[in-house]
Amino acid sequence: MKRLFKTLAVVLFVIFAFAGCSYEVGVDMEVIYIDAKRNNWQISGKEGEEGCYQFQEFKFPEITNAVLNEGAVLVYYIDKEGRDNMLPLVLPYDEGRETVIETIRFDCEKGYLTLIIESSDFMAVPSSRDIRFKVCILKPY
Repeated sequence: MKRLFKTLAVVLFVIFAFAGCSYEVGVDMEVIYIDAKRNNWQISGKEGEEGCYQFQEFKFPEITNAVLNEGAVLVYYIDKEGRDNMLPLVLPYDEGRETVIETIRFDCEKGYLTLIIESSDFMAVPSSRDIRFKVCILKPY
């Protein structure tokens, strides 16, 4: 009986020891700086009408299905003082007659990153300078 108990104890120990699986996920981060050139903004929609916004599309082979499904893409607007501002970013501007709210955001899909600027008055105001962005791609391994 003692032998049966010892065998049963060993079998149960082995079952419980190897039954608990651990799953560890890690990520590598790649940081890429891009410049949205002031003359490269395209307009979607008709200015002054709802849904009008400016955009620039960039090829990003680093954005893979694995990144989209198990990782992350983070984008930061780098202001004139060199500070990182995480997107989406909402900026109010005093246009004299009214305050205009500008939203800077991004969209990504496999192989592409699109930067978008949309104003509350649906006007596409051309940028007076190139705008620098920091793109952080978290790749799972």
